[in-house]
Amino acid sequence: MKTLYFIRHPQTVWNVEDRLQGTLDSPVTDYGKETSRAFVQNFRPKQRVDAIYYAFNGRTEFLADLLYKKLSKQYPLEIIQDERMNERSFGKFEGWTVPQMEKVHKYNPHSPYEKYSYKIETIESYEETLPRVKSFLDDFKSSTYQNGICVTSGAIVRLALLASGQKNIEEIFSFKAPNLGIYEVIV
Repeated sequence: MKTLYFIRHPQTVWNVEDRLQGTLDSPVTDYGKETSRAFVQNFRPKQRVDAIYYAFNGRTEFLADLLYKKLSKQYPLEIIQDERMNERSFGKFEGWTVPQMEKVHKYNPHSPYEKYSYKIETIESYEETLPRVKSFLDDFKSSTYQNGICVTSGAIVRLALLASGQKNIEEIFSFKAPNLGIYEVIV
C-alpha cells in the first residue's frame, strides 16, 4: 500500500472573489502565503515522502516549493510538475463568478450523480476529468515511489478519493475541500 497526501492549494485572490479558476492562475493572497508557511512548518507526514507533485500553476507551485524546501533538508526527494494534477478546465467561464456564468448558462444539477456528469459548454465535467486522475494514481502505484504529496485543486482531491475507492460519488460532493486541506489517498 502506498500513500499520497493530496493537499488543496493555498487561498488565491480568485478564491476570495469566488471566481472559477480552472486552468488560469490567480495570485496567492498574503493570507494564503502566511497560512502556507504555518502549514508547512507543522506538516509531519506519517511516512517518508519520495516525491511532491503539483499542477501547472503558481498557486500549487508556491506550496509545493515550500514543502520541498522543508522535506529535502531531511531526505532526498523529487519535485514534479504533472498536468494530470491540473484543475478542471472551466473553458470560456474561467475568471467568471458563478452568478455571471449562471446568467449565460443555468447550472442546476439535482443530485450528486448529475453534478458528476453535468456538462456545460467548454467546461470539463468531473466525469471527463476522472480518467487523468486514475492514470496518475495508476502510474504512482506502479512507480518505485512509496509515498508522495500532490498539491492540486479541490476537484482533483475529490476525484482522487473517488478513483481510489475511498469515497463514492455522493460522498465526494458532501464536503468542500478547504484551502490547505489534506487528504490521505491509499493506492
